[in-house]
Amino acid sequence: MFRGLGWQTCGPDGLAMGAAMNGAETLVKTLLASGVDTIFANPGTSEMHFVAALDRHPEMRCIL
Repeated sequence: MFRGLGWQTCGPDGLAMGAAMNGAETLVKTLLASGVDTIFANPGTSEMHFVAALDRHPEMRCIL
């Protein structure tokens, strides 16, 4: 079940302060560190967290 974070202060990486980094966020940061700057995505329920993580990184271009 997805629970929204509500109104919280976000850090420079777009995550709520004190929030644990999830697998989707880790994947996006790893891809960026590896030089990947464009992702092709087909969003659905199983990719929701990944697409949300992509939205927090404007340096990653996401093509839907």
